[in-house]
Amino acid sequence: MGLDIFNSHLDRFGINRKLEIDFPQESKGNSPTSAYYNKIYKGENWYSPYIMSVGIGQGEMELTTIQMANLAAIIANRGYYFIPHFGKALRENGKATLIYDKYRIQNFVDIEYQYFEPVINGMEQVVQAGTARASYIPDIAICGKTGTAQNPHGEDHSIFLLFCA
Repeated sequence: MGLDIFNSHLDRFGINRKLEIDFPQESKGNSPTSAYYNKIYKGENWYSPYIMSVGIGQGEMELTTIQMANLAAIIANRGYYFIPHFGKALRENGKATLIYDKYRIQNFVDIEYQYFEPVINGMEQVVQAGTARASYIPDIAICGKTGTAQNPHGEDHSIFLLFCA
């Protein structure tokens, strides 16, 4: 039940689903559900230690780069995002047409504003004194998150996302 609740929250953040960006090969990533684990363990009981890595973005959890960037935008905006897009307008027969209205709608994640402040403060500490202190710039409030993407074909990849507070 806890995993399904976790996934319902992730859905609001645009995880495990397509964001409907203007890129035809967009992937939805993966956040495993209880149905997924029920299928793997074929009716056997599975417990929280089996899925603990999912909570920190490891194991079966897969996010696209655009989903990670969107997460940073949600935190920076303290609870909302606009669907990311690559183009401002389409040009047809020499005339520019603005892209769809869906890219102008605020999508709220239904988390109260005050809960973002501790996260933002922690992300600022990552840059000031933590794993991203090499990116510290005096007088610019930079908030960041470092991470590692597992690569089954070779060395893992470093990840760093940031925004200015």
